[in-house]
Amino acid sequence: MKSFILALALLGSVVFTGCGKQDVPALQVGKACTIQFRRDALGAASHNPVPPTTNNMNGADTSIDGTLKRATAEWVVIDRKGRELWIPKSVILLIEQ
Repeated sequence: MKSFILALALLGSVVFTGCGKQDVPALQVGKACTIQFRRDALGAASHNPVPPTTNNMNGADTSIDGTLKRATAEWVVIDRKGRELWIPKSVILLIEQ
């Protein structure tokens, strides 16, 4: 009886949590991209709705364009007009490619 309950609990945990790894879309190196920054990271958080793909807010840029060079666990690196910019993932709202 105990083994039946244990098996049932194990099956329930697999059904509700899944057992496979989720596919995460990969960013394409060498392709143009727009990085939208989190508004709170820019000091621009407000109660007013702001579209996630707007390029500026109150005259200040909220995004940056460039060519993706690489992405690591902590950073996204883009080339912008010949300059390499390292952007921490913690400040990124979304990346458009």
